Formats: sequence, C-alpha cells, structure tokens
Amino acid sequence: TLRTEANKVRMENDGLSQKIRYFDSPDFQEREAKEKLGFRRQEEEVVLLPESLPVSPDEKTENASAEKPRFEANRPNYEKWWKLFFPVN
Repeated sequence: TLRTEANKVRMENDGLSQKIRYFDSPDFQEREAKEKLGFRRQEEEVVLLPESLPVSPDEKTENASAEKPRFEANRPNYEKWWKLFFPVN
C-alpha cells in the first residue's frame, strides 16, 4: 500500500511539474496577456465585431413582427464568422 501511495504522490508531483512548466512558458504568458490585459503583437490586427449584424431598412420593415436575433451568443465562433462573411438572405 505504501508503494501504491508513493506512486500516486509521484504522479501528482509530475502533473504539478508539468503545470508549472506550462505556466512559465512564453505561450501561456502571451495568451494571458492577450485575454486578460488586451495586449497584442505588433504584426497582429485586432478586429472588433458588432454584437448583431447590420440589417437593411427593407428587412426591418418586412420582418418587424417576426424579428429574431441574428447573432446568438451561444453559437460557436466559426458559425459567427461564417454568418458575418456569408449572410443568409
């Protein structure tokens, strides 16, 4: 039982060591700087998308009674991008 417990502790230590190495890595630090601090690299461009897609004046009058949101927060990002560049008429 002591050997199995020692192996378990050793595996936990290995897992913690891997996490520490990841947290010290430049990839993690860059991701955190982008997500939490809003930083970016010099060569990167930031694109801000509107919360909803623009609607033409004709569509507003035609679909006023059956208006539904064109941009749903629970959709995956690839669907949001697809709808932005290839809107359904």
